[in-house]
Amino acid sequence: MHEVRHIGFDVYFSKLPDPRISRKKLYPLIELLFVVLCGSICGAESWRDFVLFGESKIDLLKEYYPFSNGIACKDTFARVCAVLDPEAFKSCFVSWVKSLQPTRMRYNIASTIIRRLGLS
Repeated sequence: MHEVRHIGFDVYFSKLPDPRISRKKLYPLIELLFVVLCGSICGAESWRDFVLFGESKIDLLKEYYPFSNGIACKDTFARVCAVLDPEAFKSCFVSWVKSLQPTRMRYNIASTIIRRLGLS
């Protein structure tokens, strides 16, 4: 098993409030978001696509986070993303993207993913 590597993603998204009830948190929010954002970058457009992406890339994803419970179902992705605070998510997301790329590329990545997630 690989040692889990964190790439700073959690630094930016740990500030995002998790609106779920504690006893219902089978999948950590950071893992759900990591699958959604990586999947979006790779072309995923539906909740089912995120599940398929996560399942097909689970070994790679586990290099960054434990994924102890595997990949969530499409309904879990949909429910969790539906209750996130869009402004808080956008703030975390923009800060993360700014840390990754030069200015022109940042805008393209951010606008593409925000549009795909329906947050624009």
